Amino acid sequence: MNLLKISRDTKSCKTALPYFFKGGSTAILAIHGYNGYSRDLLYVGEKLNKQGFTVSIPRLPGHGTNAADFHETNFQDWLRHISDCYFNLKAEYDTVYLLGFSMGGLLALLLASRFNVERMALISPAIINLKWTIKLTPFLKYFVKKQKRDWKDISTEPDRIYLAQEYWRWHYIQMGAELLRLQNLTKKRMSFVSCDTMIIVSKKDEAIPIRVADYIFSKISSAIKKTVILENSPHCLTDGPEKELIADYLAKWFKKEI
Repeated sequence: MNLLKISRDTKSCKTALPYFFKGGSTAILAIHGYNGYSRDLLYVGEKLNKQGFTVSIPRLPGHGTNAADFHETNFQDWLRHISDCYFNLKAEYDTVYLLGFSMGGLLALLLASRFNVERMALISPAIINLKWTIKLTPFLKYFVKKQKRDWKDISTEPDRIYLAQEYWRWHYIQMGAELLRLQNLTKKRMSFVSCDTMIIVSKKDEAIPIRVADYIFSKISSAIKKTVILENSPHCLTDGPEKELIADYLAKWFKKEI
């Protein structure tokens, strides 16, 4: 990260700040996705906390601030930060489970490939993209900085309007290349994953195909694997029409009831 390239007035949006819900001796590290923010996991985090879990939802570096800050980070920054969050929880709690949404699923897989994680849940993990153009980003980044994205959001919240302009209305080519690097590293490490794993996908996800679950399960070494296929959720499953169902599946999974 080059601190000197980030504007002086940079700050985190209030809605993008980390969340921490104190519960019992079992903690869940919940990791948001690329271009996302911690609020994407707020609903399921609160529901899991009500089931007795301690839930930590960090803000990944470069996310929830501005585009300039985003461009001064890379996949190694994101992985390093989430590793520190995991280490901190391990120092305080008997058990730490992982929950990863989209790109957060890749970070969870990498943590599970290195450390003794007992149980993990992945929601629409971004190991495969429906938009194949991400494969061109390592070359395009030298010629194109960003492309307009067809983004529709009717929110009137000032923070969401700001974040949409800084992140969601654009495809940033350089940062897409960082996501691709993270995907490639994760693919190389998946055989080292042996923890119990549940994957939740949706037929109406416009970004990640449901075959991602079969792909991951064919690569990891876990003995216990469960797939949940939803019918009506867009890519942000955790804030979609089936979020209550997702929260219920997650609670049962982490309580070892399924």
